[in-house]
Amino acid sequence: MFNWRRQPSGPGPAVLDESYLERLSKHLGEAVLRDILSDGLLELSDRVAQTQELAAAGDSAGLGRLVHDLSGMAGHLGLAQLGHLAVDAERFLRDEDANLLVAVQPLQAATPVALAALKDFLDAPPGD
Repeated sequence: MFNWRRQPSGPGPAVLDESYLERLSKHLGEAVLRDILSDGLLELSDRVAQTQELAAAGDSAGLGRLVHDLSGMAGHLGLAQLGHLAVDAERFLRDEDANLLVAVQPLQAATPVALAALKDFLDAPPGD
């Protein structure tokens, strides 16, 4: 089982913002939150895969829009670390000479950990 409650090694935000998800659960209800997170898990995976395609195709405008969307999506799903990496990628992409594949590499590398954290959170017994 992935330990989503731990802080990442080194400085920076936790993989999963547990306090944010707890607040959402209180506001929306646990069942609704779990539905939203389940849908988000699939959508996030698809969108991160699209970053590779857009980067390889040299579509910096499309990639910039997608990375911006990913930063918001990660925030809404409580994936703090991934959200920060998306914001970093968005800043990096503002340089017109930016290497698009390099810009999205940290985001792509962190996604499996973020998805595992979200899946573990969803697999945890309700109220845990």
